[in-house]
Amino acid sequence: VVLSPVVKGKGLEPLPAATGVKFDFSSLTETPHDDWYAFTVGGKQVGFEHGLCKLEDGKLVMRREVAFDGGEQWGVNHFDVTVETTLATPPVAQRVRFTNPATGFWAEGKRREDGSWHFEWTKEEADAGTETRVVKPPAGLPMIPTYLVETLAAFLPLEKGACWHYRPMTDSNGDAGLPSCLIVVGQETVKLAEGEVETWKIEQRQLGGQVGGSYWIDAKRRIVKSFYGMPVALVDTKEAALADLHEGIKPVTAD
Repeated sequence: VVLSPVVKGKGLEPLPAATGVKFDFSSLTETPHDDWYAFTVGGKQVGFEHGLCKLEDGKLVMRREVAFDGGEQWGVNHFDVTVETTLATPPVAQRVRFTNPATGFWAEGKRREDGSWHFEWTKEEADAGTETRVVKPPAGLPMIPTYLVETLAAFLPLEKGACWHYRPMTDSNGDAGLPSCLIVVGQETVKLAEGEVETWKIEQRQLGGQVGGSYWIDAKRRIVKSFYGMPVALVDTKEAALADLHEGIKPVTAD
């Protein structure tokens, strides 16, 4: 992170400058993405990630199922997230559905019918019942669901320094995170089962400089590797990704 010196009358710039990014999802009309990933913690395969992404009736439809057994530190995690997004500049989520199949907990956010970009957020838990509230996005930056950020990373202009600003939204409850950006860091080689693949590395940076996630994108705009701090998702075959799963994380998107 590059920080400028404190100068009287001049604001600090803790995030890289945005670069007027435009997203192009047209390739998804002919070739939707449907990829399976082996999920590892500390180098050991402990689960899977399944990414589905398509362009349908003027909407970007993203579904991501993530499940892994992280032992004592991470516990058993299982999320199934679906996001429908209108094609606009910048993209704005209209509907988010977050489900934890292991507990039966779910949350859903949708744009209010009055035309504002406020969300009606409903959350239902087995022990706590149902709660509905209105979520007002912070001013100035689009609020984007966490798992949609990963999909958007794959469609940034693949040019070093390309940068887009937003606020991450927690998929499970609609809360907004710190101002953040997606920035294209540069090119890197990633080792996959079929050999070495040339990719572009993209980082999700938060206000203050923390890296919230890293994504490696190949020439076909596939995410071939994701890094979430410690867990890593590497693209693989469906059979390999689903091998030796914890009994509590059987996939719901396998078919």
